[in-house]
Amino acid sequence: QDIIAILGMDELSEQDKLTVERARKAQRFFSQPFHVASQFTGFDGIYVELKETLSSFKKLIDGELDHIPEEAFYFQAGSDAVIARAEILALQFRSKKEMTEEEQAKLAASLSYVLPPGVEPNYNCKICDEEHFKS
Repeated sequence: QDIIAILGMDELSEQDKLTVERARKAQRFFSQPFHVASQFTGFDGIYVELKETLSSFKKLIDGELDHIPEEAFYFQAGSDAVIARAEILALQFRSKKEMTEEEQAKLAASLSYVLPPGVEPNYNCKICDEEHFKS
């Protein structure tokens, strides 16, 4: 982090940039929703088998998840959850008019994860004034 702060990402080689990107994803991946943290995060904890955690981490380090955005790794419990989260993130940037009914339902169902229990999504998009998050 110190080297990046001094030099900046632009000065790194392509391999070093990839290493930094994977390290940032790993840091977010290890923010898995733990039971002990649920009182602070508002999200239920999820038990993840050690085998699944190690398998998912290996996929991350080996580059199998390089196409997934960094944000998708935060509070996820395994590579399958990361991939599903990335799909939801992609849907959040689309208009309801462009989505199939199945995609709209998938997005609406994801709100239970995005918003803590008891919080109602009742706002319009600041860009297009459309109600993306209402079902």
